[in-house]
Amino acid sequence: MGNFAVSSAMISLILRLFLLSMEVSSNPLSSFCSDNTADIYTVNSTFENNLKQLLESLPSNTAATSGFYNTSVGNGADQVYGKALCRGDVNTLTCQNCVQNGSQDILGLCNKTKEAIVWYDQCQVHYSSQKFSSIDNGEYPDPESNKLETDISDDLEDFKDVLELLVTNITTNATTSVLKLFGFGKVESENDEYVYGLAQCTRDISGSECTDCLNFAVEDLKSCCYSRTGGSALRRNCNVRFQMHQFDNNASDFPLIFPESEGSNWNHKMVLTLIGVIVFVLLLLIGSLVVFYRWNKETQNDEEQISQQGLLYQMARPRRVMVIQEGDLALATSEEFPFLDLPTIRAATDNFSDSNRIGRGGFGTVYKGVLPDGREVAIKRLSRKSWQGSEQLKNEMILIAKLQHRNLVRLFGCGIEGDEKLLIYEFMPNKSLNSFIFDVFSFGVVVLEILSGKKNSGFYLTEHAQTLIAYVWGLWKEGKELELIDPGLLESCSTPEISRCIHIGLLCVQEDPEDRPTMSDVMVVLGTDKTISLPEPKRPAFSVGRGLPFHLSLTTDPSSNPMTASNISGSQSQPIEFIDSSVTN
Repeated sequence: MGNFAVSSAMISLILRLFLLSMEVSSNPLSSFCSDNTADIYTVNSTFENNLKQLLESLPSNTAATSGFYNTSVGNGADQVYGKALCRGDVNTLTCQNCVQNGSQDILGLCNKTKEAIVWYDQCQVHYSSQKFSSIDNGEYPDPESNKLETDISDDLEDFKDVLELLVTNITTNATTSVLKLFGFGKVESENDEYVYGLAQCTRDISGSECTDCLNFAVEDLKSCCYSRTGGSALRRNCNVRFQMHQFDNNASDFPLIFPESEGSNWNHKMVLTLIGVIVFVLLLLIGSLVVFYRWNKETQNDEEQISQQGLLYQMARPRRVMVIQEGDLALATSEEFPFLDLPTIRAATDNFSDSNRIGRGGFGTVYKGVLPDGREVAIKRLSRKSWQGSEQLKNEMILIAKLQHRNLVRLFGCGIEGDEKLLIYEFMPNKSLNSFIFDVFSFGVVVLEILSGKKNSGFYLTEHAQTLIAYVWGLWKEGKELELIDPGLLESCSTPEISRCIHIGLLCVQEDPEDRPTMSDVMVVLGTDKTISLPEPKRPAFSVGRGLPFHLSLTTDPSSNPMTASNISGSQSQPIEFIDSSVTN
């Protein structure tokens, strides 16, 4: 494409800039007055008063509602409808001033007609005695500014192609911009010249109605201005405009690049070739990932099968367990697990009958069963979706077996066959841990013992505090409760869950039994509802020796090993025997 008559464009640009400097926005681009003689109102009539009231309301309301406002005043034959639209890129003050000028000028432009429109560079104002229609197929006068544009003398067809590309894109942007129905942009031609464009609809019509209106406006623009350096098409509900200079405030920073007229076929082939190479590489990559995924899955299945076979071999060894008793905790120094085959377990649970189901959790379902020797057991059938392999199952069983407590159910054995992984526990006949833990204090102690990896009994021999509970309470008050935790737990559990367990443990060992939660409460907050907010724990019972007043502080007599309690005021000390803190008040 050639120079588009550069000299003519320069003259047009200079003239346009001169007109802008004279505040073109204060002068209408065009106006429309109804030619129906029946649409004339009389002076000082109710209609005129309603019209003036309506026009006075438009400037501030249009500016306050993002550049568009429509309303009506009055009733019946004297009702007046009005709306105002500001260009989508102007600021609030400019919008209000433009609509203000339009509301004042429109009364003088049309001689008391009941419908009139006035268009400006930055806004339009419209009133009518009839409700506004979304259909806009009428004929409107060309703006006087179109006559100021010069003709394109060189490469006219190429120029029209550029305009077609620009107009297609800005009208598409306008109809898809739901909030403002406003589109703008620019197209760069092969000789580094830009053509700027803008399209807009009033916001009281739909996107499809906006498309219809803009189609009429584009036809108007083609008939008047496609051979000129600029032009506008103005209608009731929309307008379209293009110029060889920037006239809006938001011209696109990323213009459409108009394709070159020569060599375009070669460029097109290159683009297609590049796209083909990219697609081929992507398909090759996706195929490789699929093959790797399948190979990795098969490898994992093979490793799982080997691991399962090894675990089965280990579990088939003698079933003797040696246990060292330390207070309430029992630590297993060696552990081989009784192994039950799947048919035996199925027979024990009546083929996992629903009537034998006694519980369900995130990792599987628990069934009551009766072994061939008559023992009642609880069998946990791990979910196949639990993502727990044979090696992890083995580690879990070893960990559970090493920690035995008088208030914890015991692990008897396991069963593995194919995808089935089962754990066999001792059966709790009353269906509740509460039956094996006296008033909830002992449970709290067990929780703190498990979290810390330390026994409450004999804790006074450490340098931390006289009791495990006192040590935990001190860390809690200082906000250092995580220092309590066994390092092994920190690696495998989340910090919020650990802190919540410490919180629950302290609530269970509070001084006043009335403040302690019930075991039902504990089961709820531990198992089913993690969103329940917990109260702040009160001072715990550091010792549960009956009759010990809590205004006494615990000290250690340097001359003797037994713990004593001395009055804070310094009264004579006397020995007091401490009983194990896992016994409740």
